[in-house]
Amino acid sequence: MNESSWICCQIGAREHYAVPRALFRREALRLLITDAWVQPRSVIRALGSGLRERFHPELASASTKAWNTGLIAFEA
Repeated sequence: MNESSWICCQIGAREHYAVPRALFRREALRLLITDAWVQPRSVIRALGSGLRERFHPELASASTKAWNTGLIAFEA
C-alpha cells in the first residue's frame, strides 16, 4: 500500500467508479465504501440491470464495503 492511502465513499457508480479506480491504480485506495457492490457471480445481479452496473472489474481485488440489502428494493 502507498504511503498515503484513501478511503473513498461513493453513492452510485458515478463515471464507472473513476475516482476509486484511479486511486487503486496508484495503490492508494485503502477502502471503497459504496451503497451497492455486486460481484459478477452474485445472485443479486438477477434482480435488476441497475444492480449489474454496481461493479467494475478493475476494482475486483479492491477492499470494498457495501450495503447491498438496503438498495435491493430501490433498484429492483
